[in-house]
Amino acid sequence: MAINKSVPGTKNSTQNDVNWSFDEDFGVIAAEGLVYNPSTCTVDKMVQPGTEAKQNDIITELQKKPDEATTPTVYNVTLTNANTEYSQALPVNTKELRFRCRTLYDVRFAWVTGKVATPTEPYLTLPAGSDYFSDGDDLSGFTLYFASAGAGVIVELEVWE
Repeated sequence: MAINKSVPGTKNSTQNDVNWSFDEDFGVIAAEGLVYNPSTCTVDKMVQPGTEAKQNDIITELQKKPDEATTPTVYNVTLTNANTEYSQALPVNTKELRFRCRTLYDVRFAWVTGKVATPTEPYLTLPAGSDYFSDGDDLSGFTLYFASAGAGVIVELEVWE
């Protein structure tokens, strides 16, 4: 239920003020938030203390581009034996990673050792014909561990620093 009384210091009701703010060109209400200031007995534009400076800081931060990945490195990890763990250390400053199985086999992978040869959770499965992609992460110093039920499987990694 709307209260339709005049705020002290104004001539119109709240609803009337909102109606006057309707922008007919764009079909929107363009009312600004107003508050009654009991100290000065006036209606003032609603402003949070320090909001403008904080908003400018936020906008500046959002306009910054993250460090872009510019240097690719390709690794081909051959999983010679079935159900055997193989690993690939990621280079320092790794920002993006993509990998896929060159041959049509599912590949088990994990971020910790001892989980993929004899599948033990936690591990993940990359289905045959799929890609795994991770961007905008700091993967420096991580190692990936791979295994497959098939022998001679090749995992192609594309790493961006």
